[in-house]
Amino acid sequence: MPDSLEQAMTFGAGTAIPDSTGMLDGEGGGSGEPHDPSSSGSDGEIAACACSCDELAATDVASEDFKARIAAGEEPSMAELSGFMRCANTCQREYMICRMEQADAEKKAEQEKRDQQKGTPDSCDCSCQQMTANNERAKELEKLFAAGGNVPLEDIMSLTRCAEVCQKQHMACIMEKK
Repeated sequence: MPDSLEQAMTFGAGTAIPDSTGMLDGEGGGSGEPHDPSSSGSDGEIAACACSCDELAATDVASEDFKARIAAGEEPSMAELSGFMRCANTCQREYMICRMEQADAEKKAEQEKRDQQKGTPDSCDCSCQQMTANNERAKELEKLFAAGGNVPLEDIMSLTRCAEVCQKQHMACIMEKK
């Protein structure tokens, strides 16, 4: 351990601890240059963090494997354990962006799945007979709601979606009746 503040400020240079020599003058630490996460420098230094989504994904996969090994009774080594956190501080912003982009992609995929389930233009019957049946179903749901009953959200979504999709055809049906 260092014996003075000066030694403490340079302690960890060239290791997994970010370079703190530039922190006092606002430079931050580490080179931030992309690297191969599995490589280390020729002099035994740990390579800089790439701060990429690929690096984060590889760390996530490795940490899940690590958790499974611990659950199976394996004792973790401190070196391996600290390896999972090695880039967490340095890459915090970039990793958060990766997580947000991943969450957005998952939400979009889930919304597309729900849209397919609730009714698409191909699954809506736009005939005049179906329009009449949909209007009757809407009246039933309205009565059920007025009586304090539970109205299935899927029915409302399907009726609304098909009313939107079939608007032109339904207008033609109304005009025919006049």
